Amino acid sequence: INIIFETNFESQEVWLDRNKMDSIIRNLMTNALKYTCQGGNVTVQTQKNKSHWFITITDTGIGIPANEQKKMFKSLFRGNNAINLQITGSGIGMLLTYKLIKSHAGKISMSSIENVGTTFKLAFPIKSRKYNYRIFKKADVIDPLPVIEGNPEELVKEIKNKPAKTHAASILIVEDNMELRTFLLHTLSEDYNVSDVGNGQEALDFIKERQPDLILSDVMMPIMNGDKMCNILKNNIETSHIPIILLTALNDKESIIKGLQTKADKYIVKPFDMEVLKANIANVLANREIMKKRFSQFKFNADEVSDDPTISLEQEFLLKATNIIKSSINKEMNVENLRDAMNMSRSSLY
Repeated sequence: INIIFETNFESQEVWLDRNKMDSIIRNLMTNALKYTCQGGNVTVQTQKNKSHWFITITDTGIGIPANEQKKMFKSLFRGNNAINLQITGSGIGMLLTYKLIKSHAGKISMSSIENVGTTFKLAFPIKSRKYNYRIFKKADVIDPLPVIEGNPEELVKEIKNKPAKTHAASILIVEDNMELRTFLLHTLSEDYNVSDVGNGQEALDFIKERQPDLILSDVMMPIMNGDKMCNILKNNIETSHIPIILLTALNDKESIIKGLQTKADKYIVKPFDMEVLKANIANVLANREIMKKRFSQFKFNADEVSDDPTISLEQEFLLKATNIIKSSINKEMNVENLRDAMNMSRSSLY
């Protein structure tokens, strides 16, 4: 594929969030290259006038059917022609791109002809009352995630074939973007035993077989998103103890509040600094160990909370286990009997 760049000016100082603008251009360019056949062209043009600057990205790809173009910036939209050609994608990227452009006080327009190509035109004001005119120090700017060289599928296979670390915690990565998933697997495998799945439903299926020490999950995913997965796990007595860190590109107040309402242990906005993420993972795991020790030494009086409607799932678990043990004092009681009475697997009970 030929990539062509054209501009009508040499330079222009503009105000922007570098990481978010990187996400906007990366997503549009990824789509343009993904849907353009071998030998086709992708053209990037930059222009400016007195009040605005513009980016236009044009490809000679499969285009978008006319009757579907109004759905372009709706959640989970994918053109039927892309689905029929079995081109992978989740349909989430354009919604995020649209929101990021709006956060820059910008506009996006599109024109497309099926089997001819698609053009996206972005317009941003050079100055805007909505902008916070503040220059961040270099140290405060998070660089885009480094590219991991090699075939992602081969790298994932190589990581999974590594021998398990004896005393390391296990982390389940739930992420539909293969590039980011591979990066997280590669980086976190240095300190933890890591596994991965592509969406919330796959995570639920995985956890039925094997419970991780921590879940690191994207929010916006096809089939089942991270919010719904988190809500299911946190309201199930067998899985409510598993700490969950949610990663999201949506940084508005409503989205963050919605994420915290799912009882997630941490809610981190993309793009994130990998060292900060690692520190958060270590802190969450350390806090979970402290809680384990507290519960193991906790003198629990079942009679005091049996009628309390506000008890947590952890207290409900202890109450049930205590009552079973009390009722079996004169009988043979072991882990297997307690497990069966609690209707839980041995690993979940532990």
